[in-house]
Amino acid sequence: MEFFKNLNLKPLNIFKIAVLALFGISALVFIFSLINSSLRPLLNNRMGGAVSVAPTYYDSGSSFQGEVAMGYKGGMPADLSVRNIMPVPPTPGTVGNNAEDFEVTDYSALIETRDIQKTCAAIIGLKSLKHVIFENSQESDKNCNYTFKVEHARAAEILAVIKDLEPKNLSENIYTIKSQLDDFTNQIEILTKKRASIDETLQKALAAYDQITALAIKTQDASSLAKIIDSKVQIIERLTHEIININQQLDYLARAKADQMDRLKYTYFNVNVYENKYLDVKNLKDSWRAAIKNFVSTVNEALQNASINLLAILFMAVPFVVYGLLLLVGAKYGWRLVKYIWNK
Repeated sequence: MEFFKNLNLKPLNIFKIAVLALFGISALVFIFSLINSSLRPLLNNRMGGAVSVAPTYYDSGSSFQGEVAMGYKGGMPADLSVRNIMPVPPTPGTVGNNAEDFEVTDYSALIETRDIQKTCAAIIGLKSLKHVIFENSQESDKNCNYTFKVEHARAAEILAVIKDLEPKNLSENIYTIKSQLDDFTNQIEILTKKRASIDETLQKALAAYDQITALAIKTQDASSLAKIIDSKVQIIERLTHEIININQQLDYLARAKADQMDRLKYTYFNVNVYENKYLDVKNLKDSWRAAIKNFVSTVNEALQNASINLLAILFMAVPFVVYGLLLLVGAKYGWRLVKYIWNK
């Protein structure tokens, strides 16, 4: 009690102490927020939460390589196993001993390069050759992808060009398309016969309606004639609609079969190229920009916590302080009342 008596607790001194305490708390909150925001990414990285200051595209070459490599190696996500994925349906066999006559060859190449423009230019330069036909071409700053076909007689020449680029992965896929061609042929035959049957049915129906119409006209039966005409129109519309649908299916099958037959004349190539430099100045600049933005954001967050957010907390605490003071006052006078009653 002597300590509190010795304090010169005048209103001005109390105000000074409160202001100093407020500034001290603000400084502590600012320092704590700054340290917490700075250490959070490091702790998350250590615990496996990959929160990096550098932008995600800084290692775009490696990520692109991983995504493409999964396609080449038949990879699966880490949370899947052989036991919990659906089994691959068995590939149907082919009929006859001439399946090899319908073999097609595809090549897939994955190329890592230090100079993306030079490597992509070497591949796109093949487009000027008459025996090379490009079907798809995609280019960006960090990677490029090409799909093209080459005449069988010149496939070895183009394959040598791809090998000279030292691909990281080069796979050859040889398979037969005999079963697909047989399926297309069978479906075309079935639909052709169905269309011929519908045509025959339509011609017979029209001939029958003509006979009935002539009879109705001869007997001057207007009601029957009207019904005959209406029925004739309906059957013509229905059968014509079926013929149109069959013709559309036949056109689709003809195009699909032609595409497959075209594969017998060419060897297909799919080439993926991605850039992976040891020193990429552009990515380093982007990384520094991201780090500076992160630093500014950290300082801004610390300032907000030490100012606006702290004031918000203080205002939220005001009702509780008032309630506490009321409880203290009530307890004080309540205790006096109890002592007074007890002494009586």
